[in-house]
Amino acid sequence: MKTTEHKETGAAMHVYEVGYLIVPTVSEDKVADEVSAIHTMLEGAHASIIAEEFPKAMPLAYTMERTHETKKQKFNEAYFGWVKFEMPVASINDIDQSLVKRSNILRHLITKTVRENTVYSTRLAEELAEKAGEAADAAAGETPSEEVGAKKEMDKSIDALVIG
Repeated sequence: MKTTEHKETGAAMHVYEVGYLIVPTVSEDKVADEVSAIHTMLEGAHASIIAEEFPKAMPLAYTMERTHETKKQKFNEAYFGWVKFEMPVASINDIDQSLVKRSNILRHLITKTVRENTVYSTRLAEELAEKAGEAADAAAGETPSEEVGAKKEMDKSIDALVIG
């Protein structure tokens, strides 16, 4: 991962991404307030936001528990959102602790990443598989019927890697 320096302070900077779950007890119209609080927290730590996705309600893969005011709560769904930002390395622990203290954040995960867009889409996977198949066919000099069989085999192996 590439380290840059802050223009004014010279502090070491990294690009991070935080994924977070907001509890479903927050009403849809109040989700924007939670996102705004996260933005304020990041801006207060001299972070510059690169990209984000506004939280969307979604079912959770498993039931998550959280204790709030001596009462255990269980959740099967939450609002999931993320923010990619660049900030001084020294401030990342403060952001982590601030997110832990927020009562409406069920869980969060901060990862170090790169500035470039790293979203991997199904369409891109299909295009890569098609190009790889064409290159292999050209190198092997296969006939069209062999080409169809080879593409089906490749699709099966890609599905096994992606799904399995």
